[in-house]
Amino acid sequence: MAKVRAINNYSKKMLSLLLIVFIFSVGHTTNYNATIDDKITEDISIKVTKGDIENPSNLIDTIITDKVYVYLNNENDSIYNKTVSKNGDNTNVRLKYTFDVDKFEKSKYFNTCFENTIFIKKDNYLYIKGYDGFYCSSGNNMNISITTDKLVMLHNASIVNGNTYTWQVNLKKYKDFVLEFQVDLTKSNSSKEKEKNKIISPFKIFIGIVLGITVIIIVVLIDKKKKEDF
Repeated sequence: MAKVRAINNYSKKMLSLLLIVFIFSVGHTTNYNATIDDKITEDISIKVTKGDIENPSNLIDTIITDKVYVYLNNENDSIYNKTVSKNGDNTNVRLKYTFDVDKFEKSKYFNTCFENTIFIKKDNYLYIKGYDGFYCSSGNNMNISITTDKLVMLHNASIVNGNTYTWQVNLKKYKDFVLEFQVDLTKSNSSKEKEKNKIISPFKIFIGIVLGITVIIIVVLIDKKKKEDF
């Protein structure tokens, strides 16, 4: 009986994973945004077309009508804060949830959209990586963005705009897509500028001293020349 129960639990888990991937992938446009500060906030936008809803083989209407759980295995029964709006024939679904940093490791989206994931939270550092395949959109392209005021130690984003790091996912090459990101949760991006200034300031002082001495020498030489001519 224990073996049968284990198989049943495994089947339920696989069904849950397949369903969440299906829900996110059927929407033609899925943009994923995360904000990292003292917590991590997910903000996921999905556009569902009229054709998606009318197709009887699709379960996409469940993301419009049902609860969408946040964690693997529906842990704690936590659900996304969901808003649904209409735009012509399209239905826009927006999902938001704020995680404690330590709990993001069990995020259903993060774990099921990538074939493999790495999550390391150690001391001051947070490191995340998704690789070996990305499955959560059926469109040709989508964007994944992470915004943070924390000190970014490592990233492989396609675009950096201020404190927002964006990966442009080409879904025709979904198996090649890798997301890698590391931050120091105790330092801000401005600390990097301060470090630069610490390096630059002594250099500026040195240049200033050299220029000052040069000006004095030139003034002395000019004054001496004038005296000699006089």
